[in-house]
Amino acid sequence: METGALTCHVVHGKAFRMSTLIRLERIPYEEPHHLELWLTVASDGFSAHLTSYVNADDLRRLGAAFSEFPFGGSAEVRYELGSEGPGDRAAYYLRLRLYLVRPTGASGIEIRINNNEEPPTRRLAEFTLRSEVAGVNRLGALLTTFSKLDHRVLVWDGVDGALDPDGGAS
Repeated sequence: METGALTCHVVHGKAFRMSTLIRLERIPYEEPHHLELWLTVASDGFSAHLTSYVNADDLRRLGAAFSEFPFGGSAEVRYELGSEGPGDRAAYYLRLRLYLVRPTGASGIEIRINNNEEPPTRRLAEFTLRSEVAGVNRLGALLTTFSKLDHRVLVWDGVDGALDPDGGAS
């Protein structure tokens, strides 16, 4: 996990604003069951990076939950990977918590990333990405499509996003 400033991200010629950003890059691993993902998140000058291993079906379920939010029967969506419990001996912890800020459609995606190491190598990031529900629903659709493993990169800027099949390698 790294923290620090981010530069501009461009996918298919479209530049994405940096005040809010989620970027997922899929690295070929034991697909289709296990994915290596490079996750970068940023909000108003704060950013964090985590390399994690997930199941493609986790992305599909998360995409469905974000697509249906807040009409899917839950006022909050949580996704957790790993654990912060010392006895669990997890390599890292990731929490995404989607919630309504106001009933008029403002929402937040709370991000918490912990590398579970002891000082001086501990890295911990926690901040919230702001978005409207329509933007979150678009992120859900992107995650659902990304889970089909036909694209290498997903970029979302809090409003809109894009998928790149080759990660800009062409």
